[in-house]
Amino acid sequence: MESSEEFKQAFAFLERSFAMKLIGFAYDETHFGNIVAEYGGRGITVKIVRDRGIAEIHLSKDGATWMHLPLEAAGSPADALLQWLCSHQGDAHS
Repeated sequence: MESSEEFKQAFAFLERSFAMKLIGFAYDETHFGNIVAEYGGRGITVKIVRDRGIAEIHLSKDGATWMHLPLEAAGSPADALLQWLCSHQGDAHS
């Protein structure tokens, strides 16, 4: 199971390439290394949840309505998120 730092590194492209900021992070070592990370910027909020080793990604453009990002077709959660962000770059408002 990856550490919290390895998890952050996997999603560091959000800060480098998409000008997003890590606005919330929780790591619970006693409960299977569960993680909740929240990034925000460019009119989008991304919430990445790892619960018992299973990742989920949720996206919101208004902070109230959340969309679940399907991960089945991507090689990893980070790949799925990168593909979505690249295909929706013009959709987000600054």
